[in-house]
Amino acid sequence: RRLPGTAVRAGLPGHRERARGDAREALVLRLERLERVAGVAFEDLDRLRRAVRTLPPGALDPPAGDLVARTRTWEDVSGAFRRELVEAAPTYDEALLEAEGRRSVRGADDALRALSSLVEADPGSTDLLRDVALTAMAWDRPAAAYGLLRRVADARPNEPETWRLLAEALDRAGHTDAAVIHHEIALRGTWDGRFGAFPLIAAADYLRLIDRIERGAADTALRDLVAEARMRIEERFLRTLPDLAVTLTWNTDRTDVDLHVIDPDGEECYYGRARTPAGGAITADVTEGHGPEMFVAGQPLRGTYLVEARYFASDRLRGRLRSRVFATVVRRDPAGGWSSDRHAVTLDAAQDRVEIVRVEVR
Repeated sequence: RRLPGTAVRAGLPGHRERARGDAREALVLRLERLERVAGVAFEDLDRLRRAVRTLPPGALDPPAGDLVARTRTWEDVSGAFRRELVEAAPTYDEALLEAEGRRSVRGADDALRALSSLVEADPGSTDLLRDVALTAMAWDRPAAAYGLLRRVADARPNEPETWRLLAEALDRAGHTDAAVIHHEIALRGTWDGRFGAFPLIAAADYLRLIDRIERGAADTALRDLVAEARMRIEERFLRTLPDLAVTLTWNTDRTDVDLHVIDPDGEECYYGRARTPAGGAITADVTEGHGPEMFVAGQPLRGTYLVEARYFASDRLRGRLRSRVFATVVRRDPAGGWSSDRHAVTLDAAQDRVEIVRVEVR
């Protein structure tokens, strides 16, 4: 009998889209559907449709990357998790424990197979899909993350954070043209105010990709669209990028998580103190939704930045899911490029604050 845990592979839509036809036309149809989404208005999606149709065949094919797992028999699965799989009732805590164990021994592919058993047991849960996708991103599996996030976007297209994360996954998978289009979707939407400073955060992410394109670190056939985007971002949001940025997102909707950052001088930046003497700043507090929240330091101090999350719990009980936070740390490197790393932490309702990562600036 095969082991459960194929949902991550099934989440990759590549073969299905190629079988249906041109991925460009599939994206054009998706843009048309977005214009009918209730509660969201988009700015000039015709411009995006025209841009998509200029791309060569294959430019928008989804990233490939089937997981290669070495856990093949029931004997390789821990006892408690095995019993839950037999009963087709995996719990979040046991699946996460199994995944962490597999990751340390067999790698991220095996670990994601364990987590995907949760998606198989509850395929309609967008929170679970988002959770496994964000974990895949933290474990450097952007192709797997893309497939799962696509399912979230199809089910809940009115949530902007999914479009931003899709752009990040595509960028990390080396699909720059598709990343540009998804950044445009994120930035062209007028989203519900509960998502806080999302437009500013989306603009900073996109501008970072534009900077890499202009420096030759990434390439795109959509240079005219990118040039227009830079002018729009500089006019509406920001002209320069900070040397240090920490972005926090989380897996569960309508959950209150706060980002706290303590700089090397001991000054704390959070929603109640949005600026520090050294120039650190944080975006508006998001008390319901998936985030994001972002801390920036234009010229960071030398020393250690302590990144923490404060958890006020969510609006409902989730038998199959625990709230987790995912932090992305982006720094400008000495050559003027960008380096980034990602961190995931599971939250406990009894915990007031939890450390996510310590960022060393030299």
